[in-house]
Amino acid sequence: MNFLLRVLTNNQRFSAGHPEYRRAYLLNVVLVGMFCTCLIFSVLNLFFTGQTGIVILELGGAVFSLVIFLYFHKTDKVKSATLFTVLLFTAVLLGFITLSQNCHNSLFWVSIYPPIVYFMLGKKKGPILMGLFLAYLVLFFLLNRMRWEPAGFDVGYVINVLSSTLALMCAIAYFEHSRAESARVLEKKNEELERLTVTDYLTGLYNRIKLDSVLSKEINKSMFTTYTFSLIMADLDYFKQINDEYGHVVGDRVLSDVANILKNNCREKDIIGRWGGEEFLIICPDTDIQEAQSLSERLLEEVAKYEYKNGKHMTISFGVTQCRKGDTFDSVIKRADIAMYNAKAGGRCRVETI
Repeated sequence: MNFLLRVLTNNQRFSAGHPEYRRAYLLNVVLVGMFCTCLIFSVLNLFFTGQTGIVILELGGAVFSLVIFLYFHKTDKVKSATLFTVLLFTAVLLGFITLSQNCHNSLFWVSIYPPIVYFMLGKKKGPILMGLFLAYLVLFFLLNRMRWEPAGFDVGYVINVLSSTLALMCAIAYFEHSRAESARVLEKKNEELERLTVTDYLTGLYNRIKLDSVLSKEINKSMFTTYTFSLIMADLDYFKQINDEYGHVVGDRVLSDVANILKNNCREKDIIGRWGGEEFLIICPDTDIQEAQSLSERLLEEVAKYEYKNGKHMTISFGVTQCRKGDTFDSVIKRADIAMYNAKAGGRCRVETI
């Protein structure tokens, strides 16, 4: 399986993240499929029908499929290899229909042409070639309508029906696989985009958008029930001195370190984010003010004992409050903010509650 995957992705040079991944994958599938099909049918026709023209056509299709396959694996040129493959596919199919003359069996292979060509050439060039292909078929049918005879139900008929149906099933399976894969990639990209929209780029914590959303939900949840939650506002002490003395690069590193300390020492249910600048907000669901105070004191100790890369220690001040009946978004934030400024006014590196 790994060997087949390497073959179909040019030794993984066209990996799943490559913009030409799907077309390169299909290109290899079509070339391998054409080589095997043409080779097998040339042998069958040589021994069972003796139709020299068709045998030569199919041998030529097998040889040129192999040549294009080797060219593509050597150069990785998707556009030129795709063009050569489509032209070869068209020539072999039209040649088979023409040389078969009044053989209805050849028409079964027409069904595989539109999806392959459309997918390989795209929505602009694909319809043009399909239109030319259809025009040739119409002209061919008109010129040969008097000689057309019902196909006999023989071994050749069954082989052509089964083979063309199998080829069509493989094409449909590939397109469904591509569709499902595209849906997974899109879902992953959407998840990543959603994560980025609610994440602070510097600290990796939630940003203001996410914090506002969670806080609003918590307030609504507590409005008509006995449910409550607590809010912790945190602000680094003397952080401006770090930026002034060491520069903003060091300051950003300190913010990132503090964010990791807070995140790693909060509980799993706590929602922590960067409120702005050097301020952090922690929303503690289903938590009273005593529990939130204990959590804040533990976080204060962890921040204070950590030695940062500039060789210094930082301290942080916490303001803690609990949601009360009648609280709004602004009132609970204002109370936590006041508590935090009380901690600053009281000497910093402390926890104050309201």
